[in-house]
Amino acid sequence: MRRVKVLGLFLVFAIMSCATNKDVVRSNTTSLLKKYRGEKNQRIAVFPFMTKTQQKTQELSDLDDEVLDIVFEDKRFQIVERSLVEQISKEWTFSESGMVDEEQRSKIGKLSGAKLILVPIISGKKNINMRIISVNSGDVLSFARGTLAAPIIESYSTSVPPSSGRGGTQTPTFSATARGTINLGSSVYGSISNPGQVDNYSLNLRKAAAVEINAIRTDSSFDPFLELRNSSGATITTDDDGGDGLNAKIIMSLSPGLYIIAVRGYSSNTLGSYQLSVNESAQMMGGGTGNFGDLLIQLETSISYSAQTANWRTRRSTWLNDVRSSSGNLERMKQLVFEFEVNLLGSAQNSSWLSSSRGAWVNRVRSARSVRDLSVLLRECESNILFSAQSNEWRNTRSSWINSMQMLER
Repeated sequence: MRRVKVLGLFLVFAIMSCATNKDVVRSNTTSLLKKYRGEKNQRIAVFPFMTKTQQKTQELSDLDDEVLDIVFEDKRFQIVERSLVEQISKEWTFSESGMVDEEQRSKIGKLSGAKLILVPIISGKKNINMRIISVNSGDVLSFARGTLAAPIIESYSTSVPPSSGRGGTQTPTFSATARGTINLGSSVYGSISNPGQVDNYSLNLRKAAAVEINAIRTDSSFDPFLELRNSSGATITTDDDGGDGLNAKIIMSLSPGLYIIAVRGYSSNTLGSYQLSVNESAQMMGGGTGNFGDLLIQLETSISYSAQTANWRTRRSTWLNDVRSSSGNLERMKQLVFEFEVNLLGSAQNSSWLSSSRGAWVNRVRSARSVRDLSVLLRECESNILFSAQSNEWRNTRSSWINSMQMLER
């Protein structure tokens, strides 16, 4: 009997010693879901694994897939679209404890429509902390802790997304080069002279500002690519051809703090010179209480899928990214507002709107000259959407949304 017990313990130890990081993640996710005793059919945002440096590797992406597979198999949750969650995850960082403050929870809930957040954190070299958090209350509804079989080795290589008209995603390896600092209202000149080179510039904002960052090629062979990161190194946004021609441009509102602006070639073998400039944006889309793009997304997430065209489900994730990247571009934002309205089913809108008001509204959107004009028109559009086409939660948040819109109209 003693030999049998010893043999059993040996087999257990042998199995555990052969466990992979995927096995550990699947086990911890299963344990996390078993401990959850909340309501069923809740919309859940499953965030990607977070690490101290926020650098994404193929192994971390594979672990993300393991978590999503387990949650999907559970059948108790409605999973928020992955591309939307990945985009939101770039805008906020979580503490190593995995906790999320009230402002972040509110924003995540508004943008994704989620009632729950699943946050997996890797701290130290091998420790995993996983939490399911209520968006409304901030309560931790389930918790699991584990230890990876092997430490995560983080890479500083990055994947460059394809721009329009190009082929598939490229995955060149880049090496960072410190170039110094750049101030608001100034410009510098640089050159990418080695394959895979990345020039990093620090930008310290002492007050909130809407900034316009331009990377303009100074020789015809160069195709610049811009990346904006926060002080922790997490990517906030990127751009390839947002400026004229192949030039890169980022326009967005930033809070006070330290930021890193990275300039590189579109691919690892793209070499050439550039001018980098940072200025206050003359086309600021945001007002004192919020950003027009955020409010547009908040309205869209209030609409049920059944009230939107079937084509919208395919287009939606790209549309959300387009809204976030179009801050400061009035003409583009007008197109996105119009596209949102076009994809609402007629049965989701007032009949009088469709028969008499909509045609004039479309013309007014096309001729809008400011964010103020566009805010008035979006609020008019919302007032003609039937309550039955919107979520129950919208009735509780609608008044604050209207107040924020009215602030932009002043």
